[in-house]
Amino acid sequence: MQSSTAIAKAVSYPSLGALLGAYDQLAVEVSTDRVEAGVGPVSLHVYLAHSGDGYVWDRKQPGPLTHTDNLSLTSKTYLDIGYNLGLIPSMGIVRLELTLQANGGPVGARVRVHVTANNLREREFAASVMQTEQQAPSIHAYSRCYPSGSRISVEAVRDLVGYWEYTNKRRSDGYSAIVPPDQMVCFNAYGDYILVERGKVVWSSRAYEQQLPGAQHWGPKRTAEDPKPNWTIEYDD
Repeated sequence: MQSSTAIAKAVSYPSLGALLGAYDQLAVEVSTDRVEAGVGPVSLHVYLAHSGDGYVWDRKQPGPLTHTDNLSLTSKTYLDIGYNLGLIPSMGIVRLELTLQANGGPVGARVRVHVTANNLREREFAASVMQTEQQAPSIHAYSRCYPSGSRISVEAVRDLVGYWEYTNKRRSDGYSAIVPPDQMVCFNAYGDYILVERGKVVWSSRAYEQQLPGAQHWGPKRTAEDPKPNWTIEYDD
């Protein structure tokens, strides 16, 4: 953040707005270094704002998520962790608003923000997905991801292709499938895969296989504690 005056303002990347708005709770960690000011001390206030259309914004709470009135000019400063507990629903788009201020300009600082998001109101299937994945934490790292627009072999995601055909009315060409907008497919070392939509896991091959008696699986064996989904997926002809 940099300004020739005593006040510098910034907001989080607009591309993250829908992702931040998809979760009920946020925890924010902010740190600064390389702080400069014509006349100190230097303060930093971080607010949370939300919007329904990305044009009209309102701060979700009157006070800042986190702030300090005395940033170090010679070393790194960590602000207190800021929390949005999700007691009041957010609109679909969320951003962080930062105000850096000195007694006299110019003012500047390098500011790093880390946000951790949590969703308390998961749907039944999303909850079963989480429980399934927690049974084998050693293979939980889904590190090979294909973003929206990528082509994936139908053989690698055959069950997911059926889900896409049902939910998005999309057909594959028999050889490859294209990842729909706002979605991403991630694989782990065993070939298990999950479907991520706007930062949230909405489908899992491991959870899906619970519906298929005798289905072959190359990962750890099922246990008696595995969830037993009581739903089925039906497909249009």
